[in-house]
This record gives sequence, C-alpha cells and structure tokens, in this order.
Amino acid sequence: MPHITRADLECMRAGIARAVGAPQTGIGSYWLSASNGGFALQRIVSDTGAVRTILSNGYVPARELHRLMQAAIEAIAEYQRSRSSSEPA
Repeated sequence: MPHITRADLECMRAGIARAVGAPQTGIGSYWLSASNGGFALQRIVSDTGAVRTILSNGYVPARELHRLMQAAIEAIAEYQRSRSSSEPA
C-alpha cells in the first residue's frame, strides 16, 4: 500500500469541504490538525477558533483518517444522489 501523506489528506479535506459547500477559511471551514504522529479532521465552529473533531475521537494514523474521509465522501455523494433522484421533476 502506498504511503498516505499530509498532501493526500489535504486533498480529501478539500473534497469534503467542496461536497458540503463549506468555506475554505473561517467559521465552518475544515482543516487538518496533527499531533503526536496522528491526524484529525476538524471544523472551525467559532470566531475564537474553537474546533469540533469530525470522523474520529481524536488523532489517528494518516491511513485510518484517509479511510474515514473516503467513506465520508462516498456517503455525502450517495446522499446527494438520493436527494436529486427523489426531487420532483
């Protein structure tokens, strides 16, 4: 398996942000936090910089976060497909 880099995770983060229409910066934006060799996907929730961790209970290895982010993107896409197919014409 190829090594998962921070750039790979940043690409996934940007994909999630685009999929849900989140801003690139400021309140509501997603960002990657790193600590002790692990990563967490977080969302900024206030103008003071408070964050909410998304998809995990904290910092996880890059490969695990990548897998979680892939699942989130697939779930978002499936939700969007189901919404568009159930809308009246």
